[in-house]
Amino acid sequence: MNLVMNGSVNLVVNSGAFINNGTFNAGNASTVTFRGYADSATCYINGTSTSTFNNFTVNKADGKRVQIKSQSIINNVLTVSTGFLHTGNLLTLRSIASLTARVATIPDGSNIYGNTNVEKYYPAKRAWRLVTAPVTGGNTIYESWQNSGAYISNRGTYISGPNASIANGLDESPQNNYSLKKWDVATQSLLPITNTYTSLNEGNAGAADNTGYFMFIRGDRTYGNFNTTTCNTTTITSTGNLQVGTQTFAAATTASAYTLVGNPYASPVDFSAINRTNIVNRFYIWDPTINALGAYVMLDDISNTGSYTKSVSGSNQTKHIQSSQAFFVQTSGNGSANISFDESHKSNGSNNLVARQAHRTANGAEMIRINVYIDNIDGTKTLADGVFAEFDNQFCDGINTEDAIKFTNLHECIGLVREGKVLAAERKSLLQNSDTLFLKFWKTTPKNYLLQIAPTNIDIHQLFLKDNYLNTLTPISSSNTSNIAFSIGADVASAAANRFMIVLKKPTPLPITYISFTANLINTNQVATQWTVANQIDIEKYEIEKSVDGISFNKVATITNNLAGNIYKWVHVNPINGINYYRLKSYSLSGKIVYSNIAKVLVNTSNNIWIVNNPSIDNTIQLAVQGQLNGNYTCSIYNTNAQCITRQKLLVKNGTITLNLPNNTAKGLYSIEVIKSDNTKTTLPVRLY
Repeated sequence: MNLVMNGSVNLVVNSGAFINNGTFNAGNASTVTFRGYADSATCYINGTSTSTFNNFTVNKADGKRVQIKSQSIINNVLTVSTGFLHTGNLLTLRSIASLTARVATIPDGSNIYGNTNVEKYYPAKRAWRLVTAPVTGGNTIYESWQNSGAYISNRGTYISGPNASIANGLDESPQNNYSLKKWDVATQSLLPITNTYTSLNEGNAGAADNTGYFMFIRGDRTYGNFNTTTCNTTTITSTGNLQVGTQTFAAATTASAYTLVGNPYASPVDFSAINRTNIVNRFYIWDPTINALGAYVMLDDISNTGSYTKSVSGSNQTKHIQSSQAFFVQTSGNGSANISFDESHKSNGSNNLVARQAHRTANGAEMIRINVYIDNIDGTKTLADGVFAEFDNQFCDGINTEDAIKFTNLHECIGLVREGKVLAAERKSLLQNSDTLFLKFWKTTPKNYLLQIAPTNIDIHQLFLKDNYLNTLTPISSSNTSNIAFSIGADVASAAANRFMIVLKKPTPLPITYISFTANLINTNQVATQWTVANQIDIEKYEIEKSVDGISFNKVATITNNLAGNIYKWVHVNPINGINYYRLKSYSLSGKIVYSNIAKVLVNTSNNIWIVNNPSIDNTIQLAVQGQLNGNYTCSIYNTNAQCITRQKLLVKNGTITLNLPNNTAKGLYSIEVIKSDNTKTTLPVRLY
């Protein structure tokens, strides 16, 4: 007989048994409920086949029991609302890519007895993970997570280390590194597991027994997974008694020390609901989806609103700690500290593909988020790490528990530096003029990166990114996300940890001040311009303009304000023969335009004719003649309509000659045509002023 339950189907077994000698597959929305007054002699699951349930509920009266006597699997929710469930060591809580089975809140007076196999599915990504076995009285690490040394496709994993042998249970790997570690509170460091024949859990048997671990998961026990480019999916099983009721873990007794805690339940828990004694409302997790092998992410709720802000905005982590997940907590002050879980703290956020939680700001506080991405050669970008700074007058300017210390990743790390501390979250009072965020960026390798800066509520400030290596100060938006590409190269200075800082400025009414603007001939065909400025914080860019008459100017170059210094240089190649006029035009961020003085340069005057006094006044034009044939020259002056207003024949020798224009000649732009004694022609523009 086959029984298939598709859709939202409820099957109630009332004071009876469920016997499966064929095929039983429960649909995604179906529930099987055991109820009634009969005890386990009558109420049980049995049969020759494995039974797979979606939701499984025990709702027995007067403390009666349901006994599992054959292999049973639960895909979604196990509920024991009244009565007892005896697993007979035959129950599995399944975990797949999209869903991990969970145990719902178990009220006082009900319980689950016997071993349960608690699965945790891991996708095909080589990464470290903070893990735990949410059971008590469990098997050894070797028996549970290493399949007792056996290969089972997509099951278990390698746990490796130096000096691997049959005697210590470690798997031998080409990398010869420890792949499983636990936290030592005394030294505040991760120590390697050197023998996997030890119990999964090292706590108090029956209460808060599970241990948190830092484990590198390559995939299953396929030997090819030791290759750094190979991995596959795997499911790791922890076997033992499910922990039920209040679970209290002792924490470090030293202020600001950290303790690694494993979620004791085979269910997600809401961190905001967990009871904390002398514990900061903050936790750290390891997000395996960030960077190459994962990265630490900090989440906290300084304002105790129930909404958590995370240090890396792109992380998938929310305030819900998943089944089989471990996390770090921080002791607030010296003295006894603990973290206590209750059945009511369980949540239903059991989807393995956790939705991203939008970041928030406390009471509309000013915030700046900084994320670092790796710019891959295939055009994709990988989130490497992130931090944030938050500003509100509710925060203290000194370092205290409002500020979250930065945990160091295995690869790229970014942090905020204040008072010698590196922070994942920096909190201080509202921004002041010239406030600076000092960034630390380390554990880098030569490659291309992208710095993403996302401000919130920073409307009254101007932001600038200072690059100490390139000696640049780049304006960045105070309201939109800015993306700044940069590279780490062979030059070790490009990888300096203190390369970047963010400077915040309030707009000031001070106008730009040009201390000097000069132009000088540096060889026969190059003019070097240089200018020195002050009060340039509001300047967006500079334009260099050139003229042949000192009145009509055209743009020849644009220079972006680098703000790293106040001296600028630009070289004009191949200027015209004769007099060249230059001036500087600056644009402020508010749109204001300011001009500098005009600088005049005489270029390549040998063997040439040029106008000495351009623009000319008093209807008199002086021409300089050098290196030309002596003789009779014809000089004609034309207006802009190509009409000749005067023509004069002059005996010319090298030197200066004067042309007199009619007294009624109007001011404006003209051209002079000079026909020399050898009939060659030179045309020059001139402005009458």
